[in-house]
Amino acid sequence: RENALELGRLRARIARAAEARGKALANIVGEGAELPPLSSKIEPVTPRPIPPITVGQLVYDAIVNTPPPEPVPPASALPGLIASFGGPPTMAVPPPGVAALPPLTR
Repeated sequence: RENALELGRLRARIARAAEARGKALANIVGEGAELPPLSSKIEPVTPRPIPPITVGQLVYDAIVNTPPPEPVPPASALPGLIASFGGPPTMAVPPPGVAALPPLTR
């Protein structure tokens, strides 16, 4: 019984859609004109040439599309952040038996 009601509603919607399509096309084509079938072929649109990309456009796109920087953690979070990386940085000492490089001079 519910299916029969739903089928009746669907048929009514299809009939209203077909009537609305006919009225819309009659406004475009004119009264009494032959309406095209629903599966009529549409003329393909000729593609327009793509304009060359300029340096200004590239710079603009880079500025606009760059996400904002990540927020800097507050100073109160730094001790915990340093500890999570294994403690404060230390001077690198070469392993035993390896000579250290002399400092660079000009």
